[in-house]
Amino acid sequence: MKRKGKISRKTKETSISVDLNIDGKGKYKIDTGIGFLNHMLEQLSKHSSIDMSIKAKGDTHIDLHHTTEDTGIAIGEALKKALKKSVGIRRYAHAMIPMDETLSRVAIDISNRPYLIWKVNLKVEKLGEMDTELFKEWFQAFSQAAGITLHVENIYGDNSHHIIESCYKGLARSLRDALEMDLRYYYGPIWRSLIKPSEACERYVNRIREVAKNEPELLVGHHYTRYLGDLSGGQILKGIAQKALELGDGQGLKFYDFEKIEDTKAYKAGYRGILNDLPIDQHQADAIIVEANYAFRLNMYMFDTLEAVSYTHLTLPTKA
Repeated sequence: MKRKGKISRKTKETSISVDLNIDGKGKYKIDTGIGFLNHMLEQLSKHSSIDMSIKAKGDTHIDLHHTTEDTGIAIGEALKKALKKSVGIRRYAHAMIPMDETLSRVAIDISNRPYLIWKVNLKVEKLGEMDTELFKEWFQAFSQAAGITLHVENIYGDNSHHIIESCYKGLARSLRDALEMDLRYYYGPIWRSLIKPSEACERYVNRIREVAKNEPELLVGHHYTRYLGDLSGGQILKGIAQKALELGDGQGLKFYDFEKIEDTKAYKAGYRGILNDLPIDQHQADAIIVEANYAFRLNMYMFDTLEAVSYTHLTLPTKA
């Protein structure tokens, strides 16, 4: 089920388009014509993992009120459209967000009962070009359009930039949790007994726990397999998993995404350089190499189980 929403909203004062994907990667392309609002909405997208494409034009030659408020309305409408019905999600969530000297709290209920509690006092009249009173207008517009009960409270803080940014990040993290699919809804109250990891997955996890307890230096081999392996051949395994599990874009495969690594070749070279400088002897180095190969086989066994109709045709990996 794809949870995407697209809205085009035009009034006498503004023209706004919003395209979002709840199950995204936090990618954004935002242009509201208001620099500080852009910055806040980028944080909202990034920390909620909701992909957002937002384009807004408004009567900013008069003031920023209409554009700010209508952007909140359009994002809320797009979110509500993407959800279709507010069922099968966790619904409730909250977040405590520290930002240097500031601490803010946000709690939400995606209930289709919009309501805003706003306990945020900003000590300056403007942030960038924005009147600080407009932030309440944005949160009010968003909560009404999205159908969300939204409580926002700044517990303490001095810097107004930090205060308002922590509020947007708190909303983002709360949305991320509240919009998560609720397994209880789909499988019933005993879902934990119905959904279990595969034998291959349990075998892999047990090995990591065993190594962590008895020979923690061997975790380097697993680290190498998980990170450098996933960055290389893991991209092929990503395709296998996506096909076998019939996953949509961005669903369940984020551990294969390395968006912050701009130069893969340079990163791998630096990673290997760090490995070569580890304070270990030759015996430990040989043991790590053996463990890395074993970790790879355990990983492959997990992916074999995804493709296999029956486990009976699989060969269990053994440690060399």
